[in-house]
Amino acid sequence: MRKGFTIVEILITLTIIGIVAALIIPNLLADYRERLQKEQVRMIKYKITQATSLMNSYGLIKSYPSTEDFVNTLKDYLKITKICNNSHLNECWPSNEISIPTTSGDFNSINVNSIKTGSDLKSLGLGTKNTNTVGIITTDGTPMILTYSPQCTPLDSYKNYNYTFEDNKPVTNATTNCISAIFDINGSKGPNKLGADIRTWNSVFGAVKMSRNYGTIDDCKVLKQKGLVKYCEVEKDYWVGAVKTCNDIGLHIPSEQTLLNMAGAMFGISNVPSNTAIIYKNTWGVNSCLSVLTKMGYSSTILNNLDLICLSGNQSSMANQVNSSLTKLSNDTWSSKEISATHALDIEFAGSPDILMPVKHARTYSGGDTLCVAD
Repeated sequence: MRKGFTIVEILITLTIIGIVAALIIPNLLADYRERLQKEQVRMIKYKITQATSLMNSYGLIKSYPSTEDFVNTLKDYLKITKICNNSHLNECWPSNEISIPTTSGDFNSINVNSIKTGSDLKSLGLGTKNTNTVGIITTDGTPMILTYSPQCTPLDSYKNYNYTFEDNKPVTNATTNCISAIFDINGSKGPNKLGADIRTWNSVFGAVKMSRNYGTIDDCKVLKQKGLVKYCEVEKDYWVGAVKTCNDIGLHIPSEQTLLNMAGAMFGISNVPSNTAIIYKNTWGVNSCLSVLTKMGYSSTILNNLDLICLSGNQSSMANQVNSSLTKLSNDTWSSKEISATHALDIEFAGSPDILMPVKHARTYSGGDTLCVAD
């Protein structure tokens, strides 16, 4: 009876193992990097949110004459090792250029020193169009370029503002809504690409608007391995399709708060909280926002679970302070909030009547736009 293996059999086995490893390991490493990046983004946002929450307890989340004035206050609550004005941003940033994805998946380069104002940053803060940017480096090595809204609505220093959660972990709350920024999660390590190590916060810097397509269960399973999706049960899943479309070009679908801050900029409001509908009364000849929503066919169950911001006039009469046409949304737009195996959160940017409203939509819903961002 023969015992053991021949050298040829061992070599064949090792060759098969090598081929399988070559196919699997790169995917495992890529999935690990995606999960690690997601956690790094969450921690950076959380640290800054903790600092601004503490500032708010002293009544310091309010309007400031300039971003420089805000940063001079922030440095007492967030450990900052360096501050750079908008003429020397590269001194607070690990590279001279930032690579921006395009709709085709290619990249264009933008010089860091050209991001001088809120308009260049595509800030969602009110009044930041001509507001100077400021560069900072925190003590943990995070570089950031930011603006602060000079029209920021003062927050109640006695109120605790609820956190937005991702993966059941706190990320951000209303104390950060007036900050717009880009930041680098790994410092000088590279690749200095938007959507990878460079992320946005209340900004549509480098955002891309795409058509809406569905994703299959197989698409969903691939995204689930990357930690981008939790549930895979719908065969024609348009929410998964949006996640895939953005992931394919190196970006992501926006958080609920980013979409709400887009709406705030469009409607002239700062500090829009989550679960909020913005509506103009006097629309459709009625003088009540609830009446407008009722006429549009929304049920009392939906309305009872929403906070309403009720405005007079109409959107066209408001000063539109959004710094990018990409944010002038007029359709339903998916957020990154996955509610269940069958539903996700969609923000309705209706053109007429003027309204913004969060909607729990079935993932089979095919209408609207896909917005890809780097938050």
